[in-house]
Amino acid sequence: MAVDPGSGAVHRVRLPADPVSVPAARRMVRDALHSWDERELVPDALAVTSELATNATLHSGADFFSLELTRPAPGAVVVAVVDDGLVPAEAVATRPAELASGLEELTTGRGLTIVAALSGEWGVEQIPEGKRVWAALGDTSSLAAPAAVITIPAQAAGEAPAPPPGWHVVGLVDCPVELSLRQDDHLDELIRDLQLSDATPGDEAAGQLSAQMREVLTKHAHARHMGRLTAQRAAAAGLDHVTVEMTVPAEAAEDVTDLHAAVNAADSLARAGRLLLEASPAEVTTLRTWMAGEFVRQIRDGQQPTAYARWQHDLTTPHPS
Repeated sequence: MAVDPGSGAVHRVRLPADPVSVPAARRMVRDALHSWDERELVPDALAVTSELATNATLHSGADFFSLELTRPAPGAVVVAVVDDGLVPAEAVATRPAELASGLEELTTGRGLTIVAALSGEWGVEQIPEGKRVWAALGDTSSLAAPAAVITIPAQAAGEAPAPPPGWHVVGLVDCPVELSLRQDDHLDELIRDLQLSDATPGDEAAGQLSAQMREVLTKHAHARHMGRLTAQRAAAAGLDHVTVEMTVPAEAAEDVTDLHAAVNAADSLARAGRLLLEASPAEVTTLRTWMAGEFVRQIRDGQQPTAYARWQHDLTTPHPS
């Protein structure tokens, strides 16, 4: 039997199927539940989210997964994860909660034991996009039981994913694929060089920059991995440009701005001969400037994305005084 939450609030976010996405998924769920004033459900929802997201990242065989949250009624929340991996829904067959001790044989080991124990209802369904593993938490008495499927309302045509309050989908439109991968690799090389230079007595600046850059990259690791994975897939498909969409919290605008400033400071050290690595090539610096600016314009200023080529054109075209 399908349970339709009707006009219940819904959030949907796409994340890379990598363990770095699990902390972001947990925070998204927490923020959504706070916005719905369902704080008492937070501990169980976070535990369920950890298990479902970890399952999708480690055992589904997918590159991406979608985190879906719906509030079918006050006091009830459904957490669902959708992936298009090769592992079919039949491989994650549901069992009654009283048989939870026998779930160790399933894909996630003890993970689905936790899901079964914490959920009023949970299940797996095959859908056109792949498979959805869901868990209903809280007061599920208003939901039909037994519920084989929790149906999330489909998005309207052309409607963008709706992240929880305080989160934003930043789009890097028509990002040059090869250059994007180059700048990402150069960033890793730059951090390693800063760490080596930090071992030199009297060069504390390198260590401070390295720590600042690593802090930002760790905090938003899921977004960086989304960018890298999207570019790698585009390169494998022979594409020159690709649009990258990353779901990030509001403070990402300030964090990315700080990261860009730290990279520029590291480039100054490189030009002064204090690093082994050469400063970022001009085209890499230009791309990073556009990327950082897009985070600020879209998150803080509420502007629509500007494609890279269009931004370059506007940057070099003289404006009438």
